[in-house]
Amino acid sequence: MFLSDRHKAIANGIAKVFPECYHGICIYHLEKNLKQRRVRNTVLNLFQSAARVYLQSEFDDFMSQIAVVDKKTFIYLMEEPPGRWARSHCPRRRYDMLTTNIVESMNNVLRRARELPLLTMMDFIQEKLQSWFYERRTTAEGIFREISNWAEATLEEKIKPAFTFRVLPIDRLKFNVKEGGMEFIVDLDKRICDCCQFQLDEIPCEHAIAAIDSIYQKNLAFLLCLLFKGLLVDNI
Repeated sequence: MFLSDRHKAIANGIAKVFPECYHGICIYHLEKNLKQRRVRNTVLNLFQSAARVYLQSEFDDFMSQIAVVDKKTFIYLMEEPPGRWARSHCPRRRYDMLTTNIVESMNNVLRRARELPLLTMMDFIQEKLQSWFYERRTTAEGIFREISNWAEATLEEKIKPAFTFRVLPIDRLKFNVKEGGMEFIVDLDKRICDCCQFQLDEIPCEHAIAAIDSIYQKNLAFLLCLLFKGLLVDNI
């Protein structure tokens, strides 16, 4: 998967060298283009919402609002297929990668190194990456749980609201989860949910957590770890 701005040279290069790879557009750069076109903050907020939502119906709703408020911006955004910049339309696994922030961070780290002679710059990059890998490896070796600290923190944020949902089993691995006035079908075998967060982020959503909790309340943490590893179905 590649993320970049709308520069045609980048698009042509990726299409030529990596024709089967997904090439998405960074929504930060796309928003920057909108600001250069003097788009109002109201429209910018609608764009961010449209780009980040999980359901195509929600995307359509936000884009309809943009069309009403600013028709020119709507046309400009739709010049690129939504599958290139909107999470809800992405044809490949995009996880939560909507911007090139990680690349921009790396550029910032290398800002001074770029002024050095080529070989010296390469030595700097090697040493920097080596130190990062060592630090991460050391941190990982000190974790004795089944999942990383980041994954655990992400799940903990989803667990509390999940306890307020009502869960009705459909079969052994399929559930109807009721959240307020809305209903979501969760399929633990296929790892999907009607909210689309489960399949797009590859992380159990609140509804999936509620479904798992309805099966084994005492072993929720353990089962979430199995679900991350793709082993849950074999243990139910």
